[in-house]
Amino acid sequence: MLLVGTGATVIGLMCREKGISGTLTDADLSAKVRSNFSKFDYENNDNLSEKVSISVNNSEVLLTGTVDNLNQKMLAEQAVWEVFGVKQVINQLYTKDKFVKNDESDFLIRSRVAFNLISNAKVNIRSFNYAIKVFNGVVYIMGIAKDEFEKDATLKIASSTKGVKKVVSLVRLKHELLS
Repeated sequence: MLLVGTGATVIGLMCREKGISGTLTDADLSAKVRSNFSKFDYENNDNLSEKVSISVNNSEVLLTGTVDNLNQKMLAEQAVWEVFGVKQVINQLYTKDKFVKNDESDFLIRSRVAFNLISNAKVNIRSFNYAIKVFNGVVYIMGIAKDEFEKDATLKIASSTKGVKKVVSLVRLKHELLS
């Protein structure tokens, strides 16, 4: 049974636009960034790693969450840039004074967006090419689209999903990948 599950996982990774090596690189970067945040927390007697959510796709790091102040926002970004291999940091952190809580559950919104992407019969979207992160009703979509049509369809489906306040596209076309 384990062999079947492992085989399905490998096949799923091979089907992604970025392939197995890209997926493993992202997992490695994610672990290194999280380790750097833990080191920061220990050195500064802080809990930044509990406040910041980290998503890595194609060596680009998305930071979401709410931190106490602008200094913590900048330190979080610095902690990411210190990790070798990071190509871009997308800092979408709120500070407590700028944060207004959304009424809708982020988990519920994310579930709806993911379901709408995979269940759309008109467009063949391989949802595992995308990382969907929702924070306070804002949907962040990271990933690699095979073409402009897929990218536009993905964003349109996400933006028309109930509860979504805004969609931030971090989607790259296969031919525009950062090197």
